[in-house]
Amino acid sequence: LKFLIHVHDTFKAQSTKGVPAIDPHSHESLAREFASEFINDLDMLSSIQYHDESYHLWKQFMRTGKYDNEYFLYLLSAIGDWNLYLAFTIIDGNTKGKNLEKLPWFIKEVQRYKKTRVDESWILN
Repeated sequence: LKFLIHVHDTFKAQSTKGVPAIDPHSHESLAREFASEFINDLDMLSSIQYHDESYHLWKQFMRTGKYDNEYFLYLLSAIGDWNLYLAFTIIDGNTKGKNLEKLPWFIKEVQRYKKTRVDESWILN
């Protein structure tokens, strides 16, 4: 969790803004590439790669009342440790200035498909 916290946004200044997480010039891909020099844990690398997807899915839902379910199902399969991912999402989402609304929404969406120990009670107000 500490590694994920420290690495996930390290390369924002060197990245191309507004590109998808899978773009090799996204801050997510740059962070994943860097992390792969130190760890060989595909689940952790996927968590780094897709760490902002909860926000993007929530924004899509807020704009249209729905989100790309096919992509969400892909995300559910790409992340193995949903307790780690959700714990990180809560920590990252509690950063000053960020909208906390996405956190319970995303946790509920994940829990429709995955059983997790992390739930809304983990969110700090």
